[in-house]
Amino acid sequence: MRTGPGTSYSKVNGRTIPNGTAIHITQECTAANGWNWGWTSYQFPGRSGADSGWCCLVETTTQAPAAPAPVQEPEPAPAPVQEPAPAVQEDPVPAEEPVQDVATTDAPGTEPAQAEAQQTEAPVAAPAAYNSMLLVIVGILVGVLAVTSVLLILAKRKK
Repeated sequence: MRTGPGTSYSKVNGRTIPNGTAIHITQECTAANGWNWGWTSYQFPGRSGADSGWCCLVETTTQAPAAPAPVQEPEPAPAPVQEPAPAVQEDPVPAEEPVQDVATTDAPGTEPAQAEAQQTEAPVAAPAAYNSMLLVIVGILVGVLAVTSVLLILAKRKK
């Protein structure tokens, strides 16, 4: 191990890395004579810290880097369980006959009038926002009717 990439540089500590030792080369360069050198660090026995320097790559053999450990993907969180909408109970209808809407009148002495038969699909529940808006509108209308009724009663009393 030398202080620079070439034999003209001094040895780091006068010692040689033992044969068969695995070292990690973090940088490479080519010396003026065409030889390749690699920067590495090595903890020599009996030394307090690792020494760093340049090693002649002609003196080394290259090994393929170890395959990285497979990254284990975390399992996806289970999807939240959605409660199914309550089923609408209907009278059983044979599969061959379509379901029909029938309009009727309840006037005394009249037969129920049958409107044009229409095929219907299963009822679709309105989103909660529409239900809430409908309740607000109905509440406003009831309030307006109540105030109007009170004002009419008060107007009749004044006369």
